[in-house]
Amino acid sequence: MYTIKQTPQDFIVEEIINLAAITPEPNKKYLVYKLTKSNETTMHCIKRLAEKISIEEKLIGFCGLKDKNATTSQYISIPNFGTKTGKERIEQFSTENVKLEYVGSSDAPLFIGALIANKFTIKVAGISDYEIIEQDQMINYFGEQRFSDQNEAIGKFLITKKFVQARDLIIQEGIDNADRIGPELAQYREKNPNDAVGALRRLNPKLLMLYIHAFQSGIWNRIASAIVKQQQTAEHPQIYIDEELQVAVPKKINETNNLSQSSIQIPLLGFDSADEKHDELLQQLIKEELTKEKMTFRDFISKEFPELTKSGGKRDFVAPIKYLQINKTSTDEAIFSFALQKGSYATVALRHILIPK
Repeated sequence: MYTIKQTPQDFIVEEIINLAAITPEPNKKYLVYKLTKSNETTMHCIKRLAEKISIEEKLIGFCGLKDKNATTSQYISIPNFGTKTGKERIEQFSTENVKLEYVGSSDAPLFIGALIANKFTIKVAGISDYEIIEQDQMINYFGEQRFSDQNEAIGKFLITKKFVQARDLIIQEGIDNADRIGPELAQYREKNPNDAVGALRRLNPKLLMLYIHAFQSGIWNRIASAIVKQQQTAEHPQIYIDEELQVAVPKKINETNNLSQSSIQIPLLGFDSADEKHDELLQQLIKEELTKEKMTFRDFISKEFPELTKSGGKRDFVAPIKYLQINKTSTDEAIFSFALQKGSYATVALRHILIPK
């Protein structure tokens, strides 16, 4: 397997947002900063910043999550304290691996999904066993960053109301990854062993929603992979199975395999997805997934956590790979740069560009 992210500088991500509503003067409700980081997740960075300036994590807005093992830049919004001292306290947060750069102020906070695109520059080594395909489209799979080790399992526990199992798995994962969340929840569990819901309420709701998104994403990937397999024929078996994601990847997206320019949208399942109508194949695949998971659409409704009640959505089956440039620095190494629409994954794009020989 080729290798990426040998150092954070090998994987550079630049978030692109609409800056038209942001003015340079710090006189609006929210201050907007450009956050450049490496070796730290977005959520952990937000948590530390909130502690530094003594506000709740949920008040800090951002457009999307960025990788830990990368050099990433993204935008965040923070309520305007209205004082020079408050602005100075924010900017004192910058460290060796984290830099905050003031951009301006806005009347509205940033929110998940508000970005336009992400630009990537990635150094990849160990490519001699791969054919490079100048691909301009990809199956829009969720990448491995979406799932972590246990995110999908935790998400299913939350949706199916198995809160004790969700709490315990979050604690174990936090301890395994040396994350403060693990020990903090473990202390609460020791004092309140029968209050799993209370333990989970101590977490940022955005984090809990990420677990649910991971579960939805896993189902989406499996349905999309089944569709890719269905499009293949004995005469054109142009796919390979990616072992890490366990999905079918077409070696080329074109008219031959009926995937080129596909306008299909696959649902992200939620409580209202039962009302949606789909073609026969998609309807059957959704039914199979729910049966396998022993779930119904109503499981996405949560009385214990109303804020986690999840409606359905849709995601493009095929996504564009724009402005692809390839700089081959040796027979075994190259630098790839390209842009992807919001929500698409660079690691998935590479799976379509670098095809096993």
